[in-house]
Amino acid sequence: MANSAAEDLRTVNQNLCAGLVRLQSLPNPSTAISAEDFFALRTNLERAASCMCSMSADSRPSAEWEKEISEYRRNLERIVQVLPSFHAGLQAQKGRLEAAINHLQATATWAQASKNSL
Repeated sequence: MANSAAEDLRTVNQNLCAGLVRLQSLPNPSTAISAEDFFALRTNLERAASCMCSMSADSRPSAEWEKEISEYRRNLERIVQVLPSFHAGLQAQKGRLEAAINHLQATATWAQASKNSL
C-alpha cells in the first residue's frame, strides 16, 4: 500500500512539476492560464490528498515516501509563489471583460435609441 501511494505521489509530483514549468515558460502566464490548467492543478492536489489519506498513521514511511512528500512540499511552495501573479492577471482580464460588456451595453442602448428616433 505504501509503495503504491508513493508511486501515485511521484506521478502527481511529475504532473505538477511539468505544469509549473509549462506555465512559467509562457511569455505572460498570468493571462495564458486556462480553466483546464486550474482543473489539472485541482485534480493533482486531490490525488495527492488521497495518497496522504491512504497512508496509515501507525505505518513507518519509506524513504521513497519521504522523498516524494518532500518533492510535493516543494511543488506546493512553487504553486504558492506563482498563484498571486495568476490572480493579478485574472483580475486584470476580468476588468477588461467588464469594460467590454459595459461598452457593448452602451452601444446596444444607443442603437436602440437611434432606431426608436427614426
